[in-house]
Amino acid sequence: MKHTQLPWKAKICPTGNSVCVVGADGTIVLEIPRFVRERLHQSNTHQELADVRFIITACNSHDVLLEACEGAKKYLEPDLVEPSRTVFWKLVAALKAAKGGTP
Repeated sequence: MKHTQLPWKAKICPTGNSVCVVGADGTIVLEIPRFVRERLHQSNTHQELADVRFIITACNSHDVLLEACEGAKKYLEPDLVEPSRTVFWKLVAALKAAKGGTP
């Protein structure tokens, strides 16, 4: 199953009691209700919005970064680099993790 359409945005939910992540089509992807925030001792809405925006930036950048890493990896195949260089293997690990695997 594919994730909700990008780009995602952060906003205060219509009720005013939750912080939401909303997909491009208006679908609520994530909602953090006030009672959950209070239970976690996090009642700072500005901090929550900053954290949600950080998550959104990572999600919205994921596909572009994955494509860039795949492109860069083509120029760094192991037979073209010195064995002591690790950029290729860092890209391999990052791509694996980004695709849902364990680095």
